[in-house]
Amino acid sequence: MALPAKTIKGKIVSVKNVGKITKAMELVSVSKMKRSTDAVIRTREYAVRALDLLSAVSELSKENERLLSHGNNEKNLIVIVASNKGLCGSYNVNVEKAVRSFVGRIRAKHTSEIDAVCVGKRAEKIARKNGLNPIASFIEFGDEIGADEAYQLVSFLNSQFATGNYYNVVLVYTEYESALSNHVEARQLYPVKPENVVNMLNESWRDHPTLIDRTSNQYEDYLIEPSKEAIRRAVLLRLAHVQLYQSLLEASASEHSSRMFSMKNATDNSKKLADELTLRYNQARQAGITRELSEIASGADALSQ
Repeated sequence: MALPAKTIKGKIVSVKNVGKITKAMELVSVSKMKRSTDAVIRTREYAVRALDLLSAVSELSKENERLLSHGNNEKNLIVIVASNKGLCGSYNVNVEKAVRSFVGRIRAKHTSEIDAVCVGKRAEKIARKNGLNPIASFIEFGDEIGADEAYQLVSFLNSQFATGNYYNVVLVYTEYESALSNHVEARQLYPVKPENVVNMLNESWRDHPTLIDRTSNQYEDYLIEPSKEAIRRAVLLRLAHVQLYQSLLEASASEHSSRMFSMKNATDNSKKLADELTLRYNQARQAGITRELSEIASGADALSQ
């Protein structure tokens, strides 16, 4: 049944208003994505200096440092980074697929329980859907994650892993490659391995020059205070912090990139739908005019007879 021209006109107005909203959201996502990508680049130099310092004081054995060795338990802790909001395309779907794949591999080898730390409201849903046990949720992070927020999270993870109750801590997040592409990664956060940070920095941002090929000991002539052991432990925590912080920034950039394209597609679809409705409106209006003219002609014929 054909809709009246007035109803179609109302739908056109609604669709165009939706298009304005999605266009605004697209522009906001572009701005936020740019800030996130700039922040990722700034963290690289910090990570390089921390690796150099760790190389200078790296005589501490794994047996003496809890953060460098696997826990005694087979239990795993997975950190899931997803979004707080929707309207970001397949971003959260891809994270869930990676979590499901990782959990499946772990359960195929071990029957131990898997705990989860959730970053984002959607991460909580992913954890429960895959039968994980959420022990903490960080859902108060804003669109622009700061270093202090990342430090709160890494401090919590550090305290959990230091108990020895977890074999390792794995971070599942979305790595930003470009505005057009990103992919989900599962990286080991604990035990801390400097080579993991090196790989993360070298594999990320392939369109930027690699900052490190290897760490160099430039602190060998320096006097270390209060002690090398204290410096080592502080640097290990900082390395975990910078690795987590950079991962959160990349996830944020990926989320905004996905939302940008999702809103762009929605805007394009709204324009296409508005054009189709305009055509239907013109056809309905034309049919109405033709009908009115026919009625006038019929009335005129009736009067003349």
